[in-house]
Amino acid sequence: PISGLKFIQSLRRDLEARKLRHWAALGFSVPAVFDIEVTQLKQPYLVMGYIESVTLKQFLQQPECQPQEQTSLLASVFECNARRHRLALNTNDSLLIHTDPNTDNILVTDQLFFHVDFEHPARETSITLAVAQEIATFARRVASHMDREQLPETVASLWSAYDHDQRLFGQIVALTRGRPLQVLHRFRDRRRKRAAPLLVTRYDIADAISKLL
Repeated sequence: PISGLKFIQSLRRDLEARKLRHWAALGFSVPAVFDIEVTQLKQPYLVMGYIESVTLKQFLQQPECQPQEQTSLLASVFECNARRHRLALNTNDSLLIHTDPNTDNILVTDQLFFHVDFEHPARETSITLAVAQEIATFARRVASHMDREQLPETVASLWSAYDHDQRLFGQIVALTRGRPLQVLHRFRDRRRKRAAPLLVTRYDIADAISKLL
């Protein structure tokens, strides 16, 4: 009988394969999936095409990477994400949500980029909230790899990619600034920044968006 761990691994593999094929069919760049049997492997596995690349995190942190290079690539990533999110919202398609929107999960090569790592199951929530959560998380992780002075420009680029969608971006702000006990959350946020002055937090993103709104 299959073990509990193998069962979970199988579910995650199947989810990853399903999302990869779904995104590819809709024109979003992801690694190819191959139906190849690897008899030496006993645990659940998935065979994907290899992409010679660096992660988006590595790209943004390269000392030789110029601000205009960062800005250009991020604008393309934001616009691609915005197209995907509009489609997800219009069709109520939760498979188009990336549940781990990490800068390590975008592979960059020659100004092209590919999304990877789809094995994490989605939480039960509305599609609008899922989109807002993905945008907020991804924006914070992107900003954490750049100079703080670039934060307003980065958020403005994000805002532009989503056609200045006030309703959606208002919900992104509400994820942080609409929580109960704001005084306590703000206090903790300031305390974290005193300990790590370069830290970018969810409040930095929410406050930068609020200025645009």
